[in-house]
Amino acid sequence: MSVFDRLVVYWKAYDERKLKAGSKGSKGLKFMRLYNEVAGRSDDLNRELTVSSHDFNSVDRGYRKLYRLAGNIYERASARFSRGVFLYTNFQKHPVSSIQALIEAVDEFDFALSQKILNNYPDRYVACLTQLGNTYRRAANEYLYPLSPNECRIKAMECFQGVEKYLSNRSGSEYPSLSMLHAENYANKAVLHCDLKEYDASLILYVKSAEIIISEIKRFGLRFLQYPKNRMVYSSVIGLAYRSIKSIDGQRYPVLLGEIKSIVDVVGYPDLSFSIRYINSSSTENITEFLSRSVISGEKIQTSERYISELFGKRYFSLTDHESDILARSIQIISSGMARYLSSNNIYIDALICLEGCSNLRASELMLYFWQRFTKTDHFFTLRLSYSISQLLRSISAQTDFIHRDTTKSQKECFMNEVLPAINSEREEIDPLDVLYLDRFISTAKNLDKSKALVASLFADLQIIQAEVEKQSKSDITLITPNVLVKTIERNPGFLLVKLDIQQYMNDLLVITAHWNGKRVVYQSHSFPIASDLINTVSQFDSGFHYDTDVDLSFIDWKKILPEGINRVALLPSFYAASFPWVATGNDGEKLVDLVDDVIWLPGILSIYNHIGTKVRREGACRVEGKNLRFSDSVEQSLTKVELAHKLSLVEEFSYLGHGEHRQGEIPELQIGEYTFIADELGEKLAGIKLAEIWACEAGMNRSDIPFGCPVNEPFGMDMKMMLHGVNSAIGTLWRVPELTTRIIKGKYDVLKNEGISPSKALLAAQRWWLATGAAQYSDAHLFGGVNEFLHSLGISTSTEPSVDDLLGPVKANDKKRIENERKALLDRLKHPHTWAGFRFCGLYEHEIEYIDPSPFEVTEESRAEFLKYLSTLGLKSGFIKTS
Repeated sequence: MSVFDRLVVYWKAYDERKLKAGSKGSKGLKFMRLYNEVAGRSDDLNRELTVSSHDFNSVDRGYRKLYRLAGNIYERASARFSRGVFLYTNFQKHPVSSIQALIEAVDEFDFALSQKILNNYPDRYVACLTQLGNTYRRAANEYLYPLSPNECRIKAMECFQGVEKYLSNRSGSEYPSLSMLHAENYANKAVLHCDLKEYDASLILYVKSAEIIISEIKRFGLRFLQYPKNRMVYSSVIGLAYRSIKSIDGQRYPVLLGEIKSIVDVVGYPDLSFSIRYINSSSTENITEFLSRSVISGEKIQTSERYISELFGKRYFSLTDHESDILARSIQIISSGMARYLSSNNIYIDALICLEGCSNLRASELMLYFWQRFTKTDHFFTLRLSYSISQLLRSISAQTDFIHRDTTKSQKECFMNEVLPAINSEREEIDPLDVLYLDRFISTAKNLDKSKALVASLFADLQIIQAEVEKQSKSDITLITPNVLVKTIERNPGFLLVKLDIQQYMNDLLVITAHWNGKRVVYQSHSFPIASDLINTVSQFDSGFHYDTDVDLSFIDWKKILPEGINRVALLPSFYAASFPWVATGNDGEKLVDLVDDVIWLPGILSIYNHIGTKVRREGACRVEGKNLRFSDSVEQSLTKVELAHKLSLVEEFSYLGHGEHRQGEIPELQIGEYTFIADELGEKLAGIKLAEIWACEAGMNRSDIPFGCPVNEPFGMDMKMMLHGVNSAIGTLWRVPELTTRIIKGKYDVLKNEGISPSKALLAAQRWWLATGAAQYSDAHLFGGVNEFLHSLGISTSTEPSVDDLLGPVKANDKKRIENERKALLDRLKHPHTWAGFRFCGLYEHEIEYIDPSPFEVTEESRAEFLKYLSTLGLKSGFIKTS
């Protein structure tokens, strides 16, 4: 008998031993029949990109029934293991959420492993422990999983090390393909090291894995792969090992790569549907990436539409901003692919709606409060309650995320010592209707273990309340339709609406434009190649940027885009596009700043379709400067926080110059002397302000404002945040800009604005003046004298001669002397986009703000009693809302 024939005898004996582990007689047969039936339905589900909740739950019930039918410990462990594999494989299709699927999968694998019977069957035990490790690895990529990414990867590695330890204590007589289990485990560990960017360790493990597989095939011949487990390990490992070894350091292993290729040429990849293009199955983005690439070429259109619809449905039931953003991001990526397909077929209006309809979703939900009009007191009160609960949920879910995850002591103290007391002390601002049990909310929020239940129960009530708001509303004013587009563009005939889409998995900038030609809306689209290196460089235009970095912004041709006679542009950028200083883009002499008179950024097209409503007749302006500034203007005396809040509730315009900051994952803030200011603190008190000028660092930075936020198409920055609270238009800065540069451009802007030029035009004109005249005037004044006179002409007071550092920020020592003495070197820096192009104007200043008579909606004892009576009919269950 040959060595291989003896191996076949061992495999048969092992398989028979496993079969005998199940129940005997009819009960065992029933279990196997149901097992095969459910496994078959599960396989069918695996092949579908989208499934209905009914189909998913049907298979899930089958696995639960299988567990109940199990007649012994082995069958119970097998049933739970199989359900875990089902949940792991189909985690994105879980009706509740992908997080819930992974949590349940971990529980299933843990239970199966706790049944010690699996220890007697190496392939089953290793499969279960390996799946547990892969589940943790997958969970590391999920923002909302209860454990941090680092904790997940540690647990995954512990599982793979556990497999290694288990196998080292087993012999070939217990399981004839022990070596292939080693190969599979090395590959799993290699992938985890790749996740950690530990490529040298990963390479060693891939080589070990491939060498074992090749050695076994050489020893036994290709017949070795006839055994199912060997074939499965070969199929799942060999292609990945080949690609990884070749990409990490292929030159070191030419012989090994050649041997793999020789075997693959004979055996092929019959079990791998994605053998040529590796997809990282641990990432939630594998389906999103596949569909986004498919729809560009017109494939999988209906599948993508169903999948997007399913994600929208899940987003409606998402508990936190995190989860809704993750779902929205997947929708947006696929929609970007779809928009490119539609544009290539000249279906421009559908392409524009495809992109805009899934962007700025959170922003529209917040601004709905200011866009909505009321005919009944109950309608207004219901919307007001919805707004209050949303703010509370946003506060507690975001802050507890900090605490439950990797957090700092200061963040925890901020939540406990500042956020919660603020909610308690400003109860009338948060809940003017006095229908929320805020004390109960505070006490529960302090007990962080209960915060998840608090968010879930309040969210359930919020959904009921929002459904009532929708029922009473005349129409869906957050829905973008062809009619909405036409009306918006017709009402703004001088504007070119420009959608700018840069998206993951796509190597171009898609531009879709729309304008009114006097008779109809004209749509066009353009595509420009764009390098990922440029996107990364521009996104680092903050304190980490160096002037000697080469930045070529000529990737876009505005002459091709701008129709004749159009000199006003309204930008609608995607997340990655929102980091670019668009006024500085284009060819020399044909940059956007050279070709038009006005550039505005919009937080979605609905912001100029709908109108903000305010119950305050505003007048006057408030100008404030922060503390610890290098220079000064003559403005109002410093205000306390209470005084500032009161003024902002009354004035029509607000201007602030000073320090600001937008840390990653936190709400942007202004640092006004002894206190900080965030827009959320004032909320609807800001509604109806016509213009908020925020001349502060990072006031328009494209950075998520929630912990662990993802790159989703939402309007970020203090300027946009003000607009989400009902401000009509705002000025912000895309990155950190030195104080003197800010004052000079602001000084020119003030002069032009006082001459009657509209604010958005005045800002662009000030930037154009800087390039054409101002930079040279300052350069000459700096080199030949007269700096103070130049600054005084713009209303800027100085006590000492400004330095190059004041104008440009910290300058490298080896550059400083040259810049101080050479006009060209100084001018190059002064005209660099980083110096002048970071200022942006958001919103349409002249867009009408509607005054709403507040008297019908004042809270009286009678109206409140009627509202409580109405609430009692809604079936609210959280216990945090009064209904009597």
